[in-house]
Amino acid sequence: MKTLGQIYESLRFAGKALKSNLMRTVLSLLGVTVGIFAIISVLTIVDSLEKNIKDSLNFLGSGVIYLQKMPFVPENDGVYRWWEYFRRPNPSYNEYQFFRENLKHENGLSIFAGRGDQVIKKGSNSIGEIELMGVSEGYNDLFELNVDLGRYLTQDEIEGGRNVVVIGYKVAEALFKNGAEPIGENIKIKNLNFKVV
Repeated sequence: MKTLGQIYESLRFAGKALKSNLMRTVLSLLGVTVGIFAIISVLTIVDSLEKNIKDSLNFLGSGVIYLQKMPFVPENDGVYRWWEYFRRPNPSYNEYQFFRENLKHENGLSIFAGRGDQVIKKGSNSIGEIELMGVSEGYNDLFELNVDLGRYLTQDEIEGGRNVVVIGYKVAEALFKNGAEPIGENIKIKNLNFKVV
C-alpha cells in the first residue's frame, strides 16, 4: 500500500511540475521528437544509399575481383576511353596459374574469354549471333550456371583442352529440332567439332 501511495504522489508531483513549466515541457518534447526523427531519417537514407550501391554492383557478383584489359563500365562522365586501355596486355594463363598457386583463401578462381557474334551448326541447322565463352575450372563457382541436362565440364576436359561444350537452351532448341537429345552429339563451331556434354 505504501508503494502505491508513493507512485501516486510521484505522478501528482510530476503533473504539477509539467503544468507549472508548460513551455519547458513542450520544448523538451519537441526537441526529443525532432532528435529521434532526425536519427531515423539519417539511418534510413544511409541504408537506402548502401542498398542502391550494392544493387548497382550486383552484376559483378558479391566479393568477386575481376582482372581484365578493359574496364567494365565507362568513366564517371559516361565516356568509354578505349584508346587509353587497348595497349594494355591481356591477362595470361601464366598469371592465372600464379594466382591459383598463391591465393590461399579464395572460394573460386577462373580465367575466361568471350567471343561474340559466332555461328554454331549441326547438320543443316545453324544459329548465329552467339556469345562463346572459353573457361577454366572454377567458372561455375563464380557464376550461377543451371545445368538442366547433362553435366558441367570436368577438370580433365578443361586442362586437356578437349573439344567439349555446354550449350544453352536456345542453342539446343535451334540446333536439335523436334526435341532431339543434344547430349553426346557433335556440333560445329568455326568448322571444328565439339561434343555437347
